[in-house]
Amino acid sequence: MNNNNLILKFLVLTVILYSTSGYAQTVTIGSQVWASKNLNVSTYRNGEIIPHVQDQNAWAKLTTGAWCYYDNDPSNEAKYGKLYNWYAVNDPRGLAPVGFHIPTHEEWLTLTDYLGGEALAGGKMKSENGWNNYNTKSSKICPNCESWNLKYRKEVKCQTCKDSRSVSIPSTLKPGNGTNSSGFSGLPGGSRYENGTFNKDYTLDVGEFYKDGNWGSWWSSSSFSSQSRDEGLTWTSYATSFSLFYSSTDFSRQDEIAKKGISVRCLRD
Repeated sequence: MNNNNLILKFLVLTVILYSTSGYAQTVTIGSQVWASKNLNVSTYRNGEIIPHVQDQNAWAKLTTGAWCYYDNDPSNEAKYGKLYNWYAVNDPRGLAPVGFHIPTHEEWLTLTDYLGGEALAGGKMKSENGWNNYNTKSSKICPNCESWNLKYRKEVKCQTCKDSRSVSIPSTLKPGNGTNSSGFSGLPGGSRYENGTFNKDYTLDVGEFYKDGNWGSWWSSSSFSSQSRDEGLTWTSYATSFSLFYSSTDFSRQDEIAKKGISVRCLRD
């Protein structure tokens, strides 16, 4: 095969990758150029297949890359793209299409800072529709953590009220749908738990918050080998992600177990 044919083959492959992932569409936010849709590929950059894993038990046992649709429902593909575990993000074959990469923790922070910081960035990143309505029983009760038991409150800090147990909302950015003034078009794609279930935690009854319509989260490429958490809780394999919430204007960092399935949004090289 001559050089001209090799070049043509490369260009055709690039066009296919861009078109199938939606990554011909981008948005410039500050100094960064972001894909305007969540990743939706089923092969690595070299063309090798990423396994589609639907079975709950099979997902829970994974230590290699995989993807699924939210709730194993193909109709969610058009809205949210695919959910990937972090093993797929970290695979040396490359998850991002040619010309893009998975953003680092620092690159997500660059975006957050440009949009006014953690407390305000989320309102500017959330899409103008698709998010569940925000309702409170009392202005003095945080709708995210009001039902958490004492053990869970000790182990996990509430990202909505910052453990104040009350919520102060800027009048110009009410939670629920966002303004999307950034053009990021963040959608609430939900997540898949490390045990392979959707929408419910197998130890604590807080999973409804993380369902589609309420929650959107995106992997970073930054990992940690181990981390000691409050009350001696240690995760031996987890990575950083960043999340939007239906109940606040925050865009905040989360430390997720690598087995979890969440969305991916790529950044241009």
